[in-house]
Amino acid sequence: MESHFHALIRRVVTSMGLTLPAALPKLEHGLGESEPAWFPVPGMHGGFSWVMHQESESPVLVVDSWSRVVGGSGKRHRITREGCVLESQGFV
Repeated sequence: MESHFHALIRRVVTSMGLTLPAALPKLEHGLGESEPAWFPVPGMHGGFSWVMHQESESPVLVVDSWSRVVGGSGKRHRITREGCVLESQGFV
């Protein structure tokens, strides 16, 4: 799951023409945490928040990303062990 998460971060950050931060976040934020974890990206004026849920015996990572200076940039992705799927976009 972490490799899919990192690939998503790389794709979003580079698509905005920004430099990737040296260290990407680790998925230490576990199942059942009530508050999302946060990873700000310099120059993005936003970043990534995520929370992990348990669904049908498998963990699911829900990731929101956005830039406050790019209208409609908000995206929500759902990440499982199998891959990453865009669930919604256009918010923020």
